[in-house]
Amino acid sequence: LEQEQAYLNALNTVASYRMDADRLELYNEAGTQILVYGPQKAALTASIEAPESLSTGAEVKVKFTLTNASSEGLFVLTWFTPLEGLAADIFNVQRDAEELRYQGKMIKRAAPTSDDYVWIEARGSVSAEVDLAEGYDFSQAGQYSLQFRSPRLSHTAKTLEEQAGSVDELLEIRIPSKTVSMTIGGP
Repeated sequence: LEQEQAYLNALNTVASYRMDADRLELYNEAGTQILVYGPQKAALTASIEAPESLSTGAEVKVKFTLTNASSEGLFVLTWFTPLEGLAADIFNVQRDAEELRYQGKMIKRAAPTSDDYVWIEARGSVSAEVDLAEGYDFSQAGQYSLQFRSPRLSHTAKTLEEQAGSVDELLEIRIPSKTVSMTIGGP
């Protein structure tokens, strides 16, 4: 009952709102966010920068950036991200709307260590460049789309002591990433 009353009191102070895709944010007169409906914003987001077009047979170098949108610094496990290089099927790559099979190296992993983590400051980011041609077939001309896949096994920690000491401590982490397009070959 107390929770319901607090909710109703908060609703009575709404002075403005903001809609962003599938999220509604309500603000009071002072501009302070008081209620949010919809999914929470992700602490980690990924972005990819790729050339708009390349010739057939060229390297397909993309810049991957992982951003920490939270107000606290985080250690992030680099496994299954380009921050460790291209060592697994970590991208959804499509040519003319048909998904390409990953053909690159696969790594068998032991327990994570501190060396497997990277520190990302609050509202900071880290980047790495990888050649997607090392794992995907870009030999045919066409329209390609690229999107980073969220890691199936990952981990974040605020301190060294919170870092995972075994694979059993790892979870799937959702890291949203937009799709980018590029053209290979053609006139």
